[in-house]
This record gives sequence, structure tokens and C-alpha cells, in this order.
Amino acid sequence: MKKINYEKASEFLLLAGLLVLSLFVLWPLYKELLFAVVLTIIFYPLYSKIQSKIKIKWISSLIIIAIIVALTLFPIYLITRAMTFELFSFFNSFKDAEINPIITFVEQLPFSETIFYELENIKALIFSKASQFFLALPGILLRYVVILGVTFFLLSDGVSATKKVLDLKIIKDTHANFLVKETVKTTYGIVYGQILVGLVQGFSGGIGIFIGALIFGIPGSSPLIWGTLMAICSLVPVFGTGLIWLPLSLIKIANGVLTESNSMIFYGIFILLWGALVVANIDHFVRAYFVSSKTRIHPMVIFVGVIGGLFTFGFVGIFIGPIILGLTISTIKFMRNMA
Repeated sequence: MKKINYEKASEFLLLAGLLVLSLFVLWPLYKELLFAVVLTIIFYPLYSKIQSKIKIKWISSLIIIAIIVALTLFPIYLITRAMTFELFSFFNSFKDAEINPIITFVEQLPFSETIFYELENIKALIFSKASQFFLALPGILLRYVVILGVTFFLLSDGVSATKKVLDLKIIKDTHANFLVKETVKTTYGIVYGQILVGLVQGFSGGIGIFIGALIFGIPGSSPLIWGTLMAICSLVPVFGTGLIWLPLSLIKIANGVLTESNSMIFYGIFILLWGALVVANIDHFVRAYFVSSKTRIHPMVIFVGVIGGLFTFGFVGIFIGPIILGLTISTIKFMRNMA
């Protein structure tokens, strides 16, 4: 009897030790693993449709990975192109404008030394951050590859692996089935809700830029590019689309001042007002409808989940945070009903 107990205890200690070591191995990549799980849940319906046609799992997974890479690189291309164009336009305006009177005016101010000192600090900070980014780029690419790799295998073998875990009978079948269904439902509701909110904000932002360019006769306004960028930045909590329309409006106003173009100045003011009054406020109505109503989670829970998730998990926390809180609330309700 004692021998059997010793054997059971040894097996338990061995398993516990291996689980702890596995946790140490996987912990540095927990954000990437969570992101891969979210991507798998999002793209699994599309994967199933492709797989039903092709019948080969790894090819179906590879097609989904190619789609994810395209969806990742396209926004980066748009951001780089749009920002480069606007900065070149701004600096060309600076070059063409008579800036000597401006410099003379600033030099006559009592706090001119502080202004020039802060400008130098800003320039040094930009170069420092740029250097840090390029040094960190190999690590970022490696983590990106990990996300794609884990997503690839989860799409192919995730369902069978989940069934094997459920067969261990760690928790009751009713609880396990509830958690799986609730995880999928909550993930779909929050992720697709956030995407739909972004599309609505991006569309309204692009329409505003198009209308402003039409009214004030500004060529090359690129409403499609800026609308797409606003849709992407709408995922960022608090600041959201303001990361796009605010600097864009200020650059347009500055360009107008430097080139003495009243139409450009008014165009920049129009973008500022449209962004603050329309794009920023439409978020509250649309998010409450698309996210809260579909997931039955209170908007405050989603907001706190997004902020907390961002601080805890980084960018992926925008989705992970609300999902965790939503699952926690749903599980508490389920357990209370089962009691």
C-alpha cells in the first residue's frame, strides 16, 4: 500500500516538476501564444471552408498564414507611405517658406533658449527611439514568426489537441463544453466587434477627409489610406483614431501657415473638427452596439479589459483583456446557476 502511495506521489511530483519547467520555457512567449490562440479562433471558420475544398490540412493552414501576413504587411505599407508623403510635404513647405522671420521671432522671446533646448531633446529622443527600434527588430521578427508558426499548427491540429485535453477529465464535461463554447463566442463577439467599430470609424474618417478636400480644393488627400489608418488605430484605447486625424490636421495647418495657403489652413481645421466631433464620438455608439450587445458584456467591463489587457499583455491585450474578463463573468454566472 505504501509502495503504491510512493509511486503515485513520485508520479505527481514528476508531473508537477515538468509542468513548472514547461511554464518557465513558455513564459517568455506567453503573449505570442495567446495571440496565436486568438488568431486561430478568428480564422478557423475560413480555414474549415478552405480545408473542406482542398482536403489537405497543411496547405489550408498555409493559405491562412499567407492571408495573415498580407493583412499585417499591408497596413505597415500604408502607414509608411502616408507618413513619408506627409513629412516630405511638410519639410518641403519649410524649405520653400521664408522661415528666417519665424526664427528671428522665436529668438526674441524670453524663453527662446528653452524652446531650442527642448527641440534638441526631441530630436535626440527621436533618434534614440529609432535606434532602439532597429536594434529590437530581429527580436520582433522572431516573435512574429512564433505567432505564425503556432497559429499554423493550431489550425491543423488544435481541435484534436483540445479533444485530447478534454479527455483527461480534469474538469466536468459540462464545465469543459461551456468553457470551450463561451471562449469561442466571447472571442468572436469582441474581436469582430472591435473590427467592425474600426471599419465604421475608418469609413467616417475617410469620408471627412474626402469632403474636406472637395470643399477646400486640396488635391492628393488620399481618403482611402487615411481612413484605413484610422480603422487600424481605432483599436488603440483612449487615443484611438486621434493618433491619425490630430497630427494630420496639425501638419495641414502648419503647411498652410508656411505656404500662406488659407485653403490648406481651413482644411486642417476641418479635419480637426471632424475628427473630434464625428470620428471620436461615433465610437461610443457603435462600440456599445457591436461589442456589448453581441457579447452581453457591459461596456465598462470591455473598456477596463482593453486598458488592463494593453498594460499586461501589450497590443494583443486589446483583445485578450476583454475576453478574460468576459469569460470570468460568464463562468461565475454558470457556476451560480449550477449550484
